Amino acid sequence: MGISLNNARGVIEALAGRFRVYYNGGLCDTAPVVHDDVVVSIEVTTLRLLDSRAVPEPIEGKRVNLLRSNGSNTGVRDYTDVDGYVRFEILPRVAHKFRVYFSDGTTVTDELPAAGSTTVATVTTSLTLLDSSGENGIENKRVDLLRHNGSNTGVRVNTDENGFATFEVLNDFQHKFKVHLNGGTEVTAVVRTGDEDETVQVGLSTVTYNGVAQNDVRVDLLRSNKSNTGQRLYTDENGQASFEVLPSLVHHFRGRVQNSWESTTDPVTGGNPATIAVTGPPATKLVAAKQAVVDEWGEAYEFGLSQNNPNPFNPATAIRYTLAEESNVSLVV
Repeated sequence: MGISLNNARGVIEALAGRFRVYYNGGLCDTAPVVHDDVVVSIEVTTLRLLDSRAVPEPIEGKRVNLLRSNGSNTGVRDYTDVDGYVRFEILPRVAHKFRVYFSDGTTVTDELPAAGSTTVATVTTSLTLLDSSGENGIENKRVDLLRHNGSNTGVRVNTDENGFATFEVLNDFQHKFKVHLNGGTEVTAVVRTGDEDETVQVGLSTVTYNGVAQNDVRVDLLRSNKSNTGQRLYTDENGQASFEVLPSLVHHFRGRVQNSWESTTDPVTGGNPATIAVTGPPATKLVAAKQAVVDEWGEAYEFGLSQNNPNPFNPATAIRYTLAEESNVSLVV
């Protein structure tokens, strides 16, 4: 039984098919073919990552994922080169996106055609740390960059001479800051996005000794559990010592008075004042003054004595008294 060429050709055409090619997470179908070879040309798509400077510099070594147009991951990734570029081979007519990773944040680009290219530039976000006057920056204090949920990105810097801590981030990165100062930490409350900035002003917490002023007494700043922050000062002539602390820091004070440690009884928050109640040994008394011309003890004369630690009768202490007439004096303490 024979078959005509035309009929045979018709069968071939009916059986003609296409090729479907899969590559780097994309796919494309070729035109119908009968017996010819098919060539599919690969195209290149490019992303460049730059910093926020006035004359932008390339950012090297940052991860970029190739995504499908619907944002799903192709499983293909690479890292920016020394010039900030990352390049992916892609099938023709395959639209796609990029996901860029930087400072533990990510951003997804708009959709691009197969041979498209795009640039992503970072922005700067800053925290300013001010002293209790609000006029001066505090230098060399650690600031951590956090995600919006308060988890740590692992990125940190110290404040500069103006109190600024500046981070490069992606323009849609939501974040907070954690400030470290004098044994305490403070996490900013407001979630910032991209180049939005933040300011933290510390408070001045002053402790005072009650009763007679105690000058040049060591005072330690303690945490809420009374563990030591490592910060200490000495009281001034008014018996006061003032520490700059973060607004939310709950703390205590401890001072050494007359050979014993005394501390605040109630916790203090932020820049609020506090008092150390002195409950140590009672004031020293002058018990009696004995006159040499009369072999009897006179009426006891007593007075309170509050002086510097550790020894109330150190060489700088002066005890003043008066007698009715010239006489030798014996002090009994």
